Amino acid sequence: MQIKTIGESEVISYENDEYEVMFSTAAKGTSYNISMPDTKLKLDDLARKLNLNKISYLKQIHSDKIVLLKKDDNIQGQVEGDAIITNLDKLAIGVFTADCVPVIAVDTCNHVIAAIHSGWKGTINNIVGKTILKMQTDFQCKVENLKIFIGPHNKVCCYEVSEELIMQFKSNDMFENQPINQDRYLNLEQCIIAQCTNCGILQQQITTSDYCTFCSTNPIFHSYRKDKEKSGRQISLIYLK
Repeated sequence: MQIKTIGESEVISYENDEYEVMFSTAAKGTSYNISMPDTKLKLDDLARKLNLNKISYLKQIHSDKIVLLKKDDNIQGQVEGDAIITNLDKLAIGVFTADCVPVIAVDTCNHVIAAIHSGWKGTINNIVGKTILKMQTDFQCKVENLKIFIGPHNKVCCYEVSEELIMQFKSNDMFENQPINQDRYLNLEQCIIAQCTNCGILQQQITTSDYCTFCSTNPIFHSYRKDKEKSGRQISLIYLK
């Protein structure tokens, strides 16, 4: 892991000879809020700097809907969903967050990548587990070849929710024996790890982040809980080399 600058963006990068995973920060106020008119230009510029054709993304709706990108459709923001899977070359796929959990999956053996937006609604509906299953059924991925990256988000230190929501999570059999809360503070990361291990993914295949979007100061992040409607957005993306 390294923190580096690409153009105007500071990113947390996990990179090797086969792929690069990037989670942007809020350094210098850089934001990828897709509702802002200059964001598509920023994404096009970022794609050029990475020597890619484009960055594809969805109209996120806090769902468990998974979109398969098997041909070079221009789906950028036009298709609803919260996870995208592709095996196309010269393409990055990404999700936008400002407290929700960005999850990236990569299988370099089968040349398949996935980007997932997992807020509490997506998490309770097992969007990560369902995406892993789609990678297996539609792209013939094997769980032993997958690497999972869980990016910066509102972590258990700061993610206070209602008792009703805690009980809703605890009523799910998958989380029955998992340490998913500290009083009224929900641990979405632990829920997502449980979804991964339920699919057969081992702990050593999962990389997590130490950064909380709400309270981390170095680097800093956009946080909707902290800044409300003024909040910007991070982008989390993956591409194969």
